[in-house]
Amino acid sequence: MTKQRKTELKLGNLYVIDYNDHFEAARVNSEDASMLQPVVIRSMGRLIAITPLQYNLEYSNQLTSGPGTYTHSIHGIMRSCVIQTVDLGPFPTETK
Repeated sequence: MTKQRKTELKLGNLYVIDYNDHFEAARVNSEDASMLQPVVIRSMGRLIAITPLQYNLEYSNQLTSGPGTYTHSIHGIMRSCVIQTVDLGPFPTETK
């Protein structure tokens, strides 16, 4: 078995990251054995930080077409849980 070199991610780029989630709150106290297996989660966002333990993705979502609810969040993903990353390139900048 050959060891694959981890891909270097670039700050500011937009990524799709698939990772194993072992910590989903609804699964923690379950006695069902199938719930002990991790769930694969897919997140998409702009990479804003890399630490020795995790990647931090920033994402935002406008839920209505006019003034309304706006969600902005930073999501930490444990690097050891990453299955796959897709680099979508530099995050688009606004043009006026």
